[in-house]
Amino acid sequence: MKFLELALQRVRNHQDALWEEEKHYTWWIYAILGMIIFIYANQSLCIEQKMISIALLSLFGIFISIMGCFVVRREGEFFHEATQIYNRIYNRTAITFGLDQKEDKKRKFGIRDCFQLTFVVSTVIFILIFIFSVKARIDQ
Repeated sequence: MKFLELALQRVRNHQDALWEEEKHYTWWIYAILGMIIFIYANQSLCIEQKMISIALLSLFGIFISIMGCFVVRREGEFFHEATQIYNRIYNRTAITFGLDQKEDKKRKFGIRDCFQLTFVVSTVIFILIFIFSVKARIDQ
């Protein structure tokens, strides 16, 4: 039973870590997009200052989005592995104590995949913003 409790604690730790990573990376993305909108709407900056600032922020946004996608992907794999280990230990314990066994389910499209899709979409948006800012700077 001690192994089962340890395995469950490992699942919970990975689940908590996954949620914290998803939350913080999306907050960074929202903050960067907000700064880009603020700079674009700011009337006190000249066009050149706006485009340089927007280009740098979009590069930072690309970095954060790609990093968030990979970190969430990796932590999701750790979570899935911990869940499988918990299920195996539970099934061995269930045989001993006559409990119902748990099946290892195939992983379906879930919330982790939605967050990864969010990171991919935000990467594309930041790339488009970067292209727009560079093009505007060149056209000036």
